Amino acid sequence: MKKLIIFVGVAGTGKTTVAEVLQERYNMKVLRTYTTRPRRPNESDVNHIFVTDANTTKDKDKLLRLNLHEYEYWTTREMLLDADIAIVDRTGATEIKALLRDRCIIVRLKAHLGDLISRITKRNGLSEDQALEILTAEHNKY
Repeated sequence: MKKLIIFVGVAGTGKTTVAEVLQERYNMKVLRTYTTRPRRPNESDVNHIFVTDANTTKDKDKLLRLNLHEYEYWTTREMLLDADIAIVDRTGATEIKALLRDRCIIVRLKAHLGDLISRITKRNGLSEDQALEILTAEHNKY
């Protein structure tokens, strides 16, 4: 039985980068989540299905619900069971672990604070203070 690799970590730790490398090299399938967040410049749709309406799927079909920075994220059971890799927060990892039990491996990614701030400011066009606010808010989730 295949295992699901779950990556957790604050913004900028490289979760998406590692997942994309595994997807490309080993043809692993990354769990896609619906999100009401706008697509970032040059962002692929590998990890997300960008929607403007949170009612795209019925509430009863939503798993791993998350409200982050005023946007909603979720997936479905079917999409979860089809995936090899998931990028979620600690609560999502706990929810997946409860559903899949020993069929998942949780990997926590970390990086130095200076690297995180640099990556977030570059990716999102934010100031260092704004990046630090994001990291501070996310710190307790991971």
